[in-house]
Amino acid sequence: MFLIRFRSPGSRLVRGLVLPFLLAIFLPATLSANYNDNTPRPITICSGASILILGDPLIIAPGNYTWEMLQNGVWVTAPGTNNTTDYLASSLLNASNVDVVYNLRRRMTVLALPVYDSYYMVTVQPILPILNNIITAPAIAIFCGTANPTTINGSIPSSGNSTFIYQWQSSVDNISFSNINGANAKDYTPGSLSSTVHFRRIAISGGCGLTSTSNVVTMTVSALPTSPEVTDTKLSICAGTAAALKIKNPLPGLVYKWYDSSAKTNLLFTGETYLTDVLNQSKTYYAESGNGTCTSTTMQQVEVEVMPRLTNITVTAEVMSASSMTFRWNGVAGATAYQISMDNGLTFIDPSSGKLGLSHTVTGMKGKQSVAVQVKAIGVLACQESNSTKLNAQTPSEYDDIYVPNAFTPNGDGKNDVLYVRSETIKSLSFYIYSQWGEQIFYSNSVSVGWDGNYKGSRQPVGVYVYYLKAIMENGRELNKKGTITLIK
Repeated sequence: MFLIRFRSPGSRLVRGLVLPFLLAIFLPATLSANYNDNTPRPITICSGASILILGDPLIIAPGNYTWEMLQNGVWVTAPGTNNTTDYLASSLLNASNVDVVYNLRRRMTVLALPVYDSYYMVTVQPILPILNNIITAPAIAIFCGTANPTTINGSIPSSGNSTFIYQWQSSVDNISFSNINGANAKDYTPGSLSSTVHFRRIAISGGCGLTSTSNVVTMTVSALPTSPEVTDTKLSICAGTAAALKIKNPLPGLVYKWYDSSAKTNLLFTGETYLTDVLNQSKTYYAESGNGTCTSTTMQQVEVEVMPRLTNITVTAEVMSASSMTFRWNGVAGATAYQISMDNGLTFIDPSSGKLGLSHTVTGMKGKQSVAVQVKAIGVLACQESNSTKLNAQTPSEYDDIYVPNAFTPNGDGKNDVLYVRSETIKSLSFYIYSQWGEQIFYSNSVSVGWDGNYKGSRQPVGVYVYYLKAIMENGRELNKKGTITLIK
């Protein structure tokens, strides 16, 4: 160890000889190897970045530090915390749109003299906002049941340093978003979706740009509504009436629509109960359910069958004896039953041949007793009923027990096809039938031989014919009778 004596720093000897000598000896040993190297080392940072600019390493710490910045050719104290070994660059700001360069150095005091090292040329890049980070939904973004959407297109952002990194995110509630693995391209194509999902894109500038979050694109997937149920899939109404079509157990939140074809080209009504127009022919209707976005995959079909009114009934009467009379009528297509009335239609009962029978026999009558009968045919619907005109008939006297029907129907149906003279007390008979022009067209001398409506092999036309008969009764009395007969087809 050397002991060196020197005068006070103010002496010429110290100033001229001792101090330079000491600096020459001690500075290299106490400072870094770069203490006399003023070549700036370039670094690039972002404005305001919390980056530590390192001072050169020292062997022995000097008395103090001050970081300086070159400004207009003059070294001035650097902003921020500037009296530490290293310099925190967060105070180096750039509010412009272009890079700004700061020159830094570290000043130290050694033996009361300033010493400099740690020269830096710091390029501070501005922090620029990322603009035009916009994503666009595909043409179809609303789906029913499941979704296979096409690509969500993203714009090319601007500003920043024009180099961008993308990260697509998704959310089920449009609040909490999470990254989609591997979704780092400018555009994104979602996979198959079974529920509504929200998408957005994060754009990150490769330099000092801000992170930008795009708008949100929503792929809406609505549940398919259940197919509607109706109270009746097939209805029957009478011609000239309307039908009420009803949804069975309608669900809240669903809207029901009625159409006249499965093509849904003509919307008839929206609601749970549809009253059709007055119909004269059968028609089919279709109902669907919807929730405002989606409609049911299937439609409910309702068939409305228009039932015709039953045709009129023709009733004929034949006397079996002085104490009984049988009424017959033609069958009516579509009839499900027949009923008769003998009190001018006040009450109706089943005929004696049964509800599907085509005859009714009245017994317990007396000679010359009259009876009026009215027959109605009953269809599937009450409005189909068809009534006959009222027919009045009278039994013969118990002494002149002869009866000739006033009409018959020789149509080959096996019912009332032949006109007979009916009596149980005729001994001999002469029975003549004449046309409307007075020509005799039939003759019989037996109650077992009747007229079948033909003359010389030809069927005679519908119309009124005149008959004349001469009978010898078993009691020997001669009876002459004439009247008219109506031939009905």
